[in-house]
Amino acid sequence: MKMATLVSRLFEPMMVLTVLVAVGAIRSGLEGMALLQFLAFLFLGMTLPVSIFRYWIVKTGQVKDWDIHKRKDRIKPLGTLVLFTFFFVLVVSKFGNPFLVTLFVLLLIWIMGFFVLSLKIKASGHVGIMTLSVLLLMKWYGVSTLPLLVLPFLVAWARLIRKDHTLPEVLVGATWSILVSFIYSLIV
Repeated sequence: MKMATLVSRLFEPMMVLTVLVAVGAIRSGLEGMALLQFLAFLFLGMTLPVSIFRYWIVKTGQVKDWDIHKRKDRIKPLGTLVLFTFFFVLVVSKFGNPFLVTLFVLLLIWIMGFFVLSLKIKASGHVGIMTLSVLLLMKWYGVSTLPLLVLPFLVAWARLIRKDHTLPEVLVGATWSILVSFIYSLIV
């Protein structure tokens, strides 16, 4: 159980998303001061505020726990995340980097779909964002990233062992990400 908890915390969706976007920024060609400014903006403008918001809704009792185990409790935070990501797409477009704009539009589509799925099922965001991240990295960097495919399975194992999700919930998270990744591959 301790190992599963460690895996769940290490691959927290917001942290995985931050790493994905940072790698995407490098892949997009940003370098030097432009890269540093974007990374600072990413952390201060996205990662930190979203994490603080999540901490606040737990501390104020709006949700029971950090993992937001009740599906209905996920609606408000996910709705807020959809709005926040839409705003971030607009801000990122100001950087004038088409690769990053496409990445953030993709993330907005993923989050909007995940929100809709959450109206019916408590899909695994941990597994979903890890699956999407690994598939995008594979698209960007090719076969050398093949060993990363173990990560979604590791995260799925952890979420199941901790009883955070059922097998169908884990599969829905992964399947949604596979679908979004496939669409991305068709347009990029």
